[in-house]
Amino acid sequence: MKIKTILITLFIFVIASCSLLNTLGDFSKIKFRLSSADNIKLGGIDINNKSSFEDLSASEIEKLYKIVYDEKIPLSFTLYVTAVNPNDGKNNIPPADIIIKSFSYKLYIDEKETFTGNISEPVIVPASEKQIEILLNISVDLWEFYKGNNFNNSVEPILKYGGIKGITSHIKLIAKPVIETPAGEYKYPDEITIVDYQFN
Repeated sequence: MKIKTILITLFIFVIASCSLLNTLGDFSKIKFRLSSADNIKLGGIDINNKSSFEDLSASEIEKLYKIVYDEKIPLSFTLYVTAVNPNDGKNNIPPADIIIKSFSYKLYIDEKETFTGNISEPVIVPASEKQIEILLNISVDLWEFYKGNNFNNSVEPILKYGGIKGITSHIKLIAKPVIETPAGEYKYPDEITIVDYQFN
């Protein structure tokens, strides 16, 4: 009788463990995509709707010239990362909110690593089809990538980040999230690549 009880207990434990592993597997499939960027500034000048020198005023060009002369090319913007929780109650998996505890990332602009960062506080991704936005404030100095060029060749390539297509088509994130789930904390074993044209 005791052996039967033990076997039943082991069976339940195995089933529960498999269910837990499957659930954790789904949690790890949280989807990310670069959605947009705004407040794009080059040397403190708003370039959201500017993509060439023709879009700049004389005073703005003079300001940029002084900045480059001082061997600086500061670029700042707010990047929005869309996150979607796959645990929405479908596929026989109970719905469950996910908390992104950590989102350490490396930012690449035109395939050059320019910035590293993390979220300042946890982000809740609800168990629904609703997409949420993670805000990342980016501030980089691109002088190292363009030093040695003349003024035009230092600034004009960066102005393309503010035009109609914006900066998201020129960047990618390499991230390694840590999430809190009903089954416990889960650390992504590998880095993921996040771009703007598709979910990872």
